[in-house]
Amino acid sequence: QEAGHNNKVVAFLQKMPFGFHDREFKQGFIWKKNADDSTSVFSFPEEGQIDFGNAMGAVRGSTRALFKATNLKQAHKFPQCKVSLVQHFDLGGHIPASIIKIRMPKILEVIQRCSNVFRSNEEIDNAELMSMAKIMGQVPQKYNPAEEMAVEEGKFFFTKCLESKNFYEIKSPDHEVQMKMIHVDGARLVTGFATTVVDESVEMCAANEYFDSRVFRRNAKKNGITNVDIVNINEHSYYYFTTRKILGTMLHLREGRNIFTWMKGDYGKIYISVTDTKDLSEDYPVKSGNILGSAQTFWSFEPLSPIGVVAQTAVTMVTTVDFGGNIPSQVMNFIAPRFLSRMSDLRKKFDKSKDVDAFNRFQ
Repeated sequence: QEAGHNNKVVAFLQKMPFGFHDREFKQGFIWKKNADDSTSVFSFPEEGQIDFGNAMGAVRGSTRALFKATNLKQAHKFPQCKVSLVQHFDLGGHIPASIIKIRMPKILEVIQRCSNVFRSNEEIDNAELMSMAKIMGQVPQKYNPAEEMAVEEGKFFFTKCLESKNFYEIKSPDHEVQMKMIHVDGARLVTGFATTVVDESVEMCAANEYFDSRVFRRNAKKNGITNVDIVNINEHSYYYFTTRKILGTMLHLREGRNIFTWMKGDYGKIYISVTDTKDLSEDYPVKSGNILGSAQTFWSFEPLSPIGVVAQTAVTMVTTVDFGGNIPSQVMNFIAPRFLSRMSDLRKKFDKSKDVDAFNRFQ
């Protein structure tokens, strides 16, 4: 029933598990624009009978809920808002707590449905990627001594790995990506190497690996990452704190504490250095029971001659990971390709094989 431009009354019947009477609700809804540019919707129980026809024996329930949406700063011209929901339920009669625990997440998933309807992750990611690539290509950067040292140490690590004769080939899930690995210090420390050619500019490739995308965060749990905290330092550096699973629940959670820094090099190259850090340890302490790991990663993006109008970039990544503890080499052999698979993801994202093949056919 529409009672006005900003309020209405809704009646509905809620099915219950076998052995319990269904619950009927009659709720009033009213929305209000607040002084802080937020909007609130309040739901409250209404009096009066409800005719559901054959719904005999239904027990009257009630709920009070406050939904609030607050406008935030736009993300690359995409509207943003923060939403919250506080809700109290009285289902009437005697309902075991176990039933409530099962049904409450389903009731509160209205927030998730709201997010899904307006989700613009890919559009915002693309806008942020273009913005980051523009900064890398056009905006001069000033680096402090610590940042310069991090990149120089990364270059030394990178060169040392390229010159090593001890790497051995490992099976790559992508035939266009070459992967190698070497064990150091027994089985605990592993160094991986991956290289490929990407059909995109140096700036776009580097920006894609540098910035924190929404899609990556959405898929983080699938990759074993249970928590990510990012603290921006400036346009070319940020702190990156992670917690991840190693082989599901078989091993203790591992935490990583790193700084990402990108820097332009000679001849159009761009480097990304990832190093360990002890900064912000009080603000982001290692949780009890977790093991602090160590990692050093270095990316090199080098421009190649284009094929027609398709830009070409040689991308090489070397990474050393120390998970801490005693992990068998067989386990490390299984885990390592997962860390190197980002190279394959990058190549596939910008793959323009059809355009390259079309150009080559006319040569």
